[in-house]
Amino acid sequence: VSVIDPANPMGNKVAPPVLIEEFIVDGTPFHVRQKSEEVLWIPPGEGNISIRYTAPSFITAEKIKFRYRLEGWSGKWSKPVFQRNLHFNRIPPGNYRFQVLACNSDGVWNNGGAVISFQLTPAFYQTKIFRIGIIFFLLISILLSLIIYRSYKRHLSRNKYKNSTLTANQVERYIKAIINLLEVKKIYRDPNISSEKMAQLI
Repeated sequence: VSVIDPANPMGNKVAPPVLIEEFIVDGTPFHVRQKSEEVLWIPPGEGNISIRYTAPSFITAEKIKFRYRLEGWSGKWSKPVFQRNLHFNRIPPGNYRFQVLACNSDGVWNNGGAVISFQLTPAFYQTKIFRIGIIFFLLISILLSLIIYRSYKRHLSRNKYKNSTLTANQVERYIKAIINLLEVKKIYRDPNISSEKMAQLI
């Protein structure tokens, strides 16, 4: 049994156009140019993104479905959905391309859809240079600790600094703590690492 819509007996063969109406990052709206290859530059932030899109149609607009993907994040197409608002939280710095497609009530897809490309700029502590600097700092700390430890043991062997409050075991524990931060906790991967935080951990 087939059902024919008297208002539209031939069916809707026109794919619905798709528009990205709103693009907000960390609470700041950015102007979206439709059908533009321009890459939006987003300043450093938390990477919380909200996107609102639509497909203007005068025929059963409530039945229009959408599929979307965020290249650079997962890259996989979503299942067809009716929702017109999306939220992505804590997206890391990088280059991304959001694309959304629309399908009318008769199953005709707009395969071009709407696209927006953007770049989330990393904060200074998220850059490779900063992380290399952290690793270098930790290596220097280990080297200095070894030098201090060996020097202290040498002095102990000569019966010097007997009244010192610093013991060889304390120095050794300090060295092990630094090695643990590097090898086990891999602290250099933490984008929020700071000298104060390292001091607390050690």
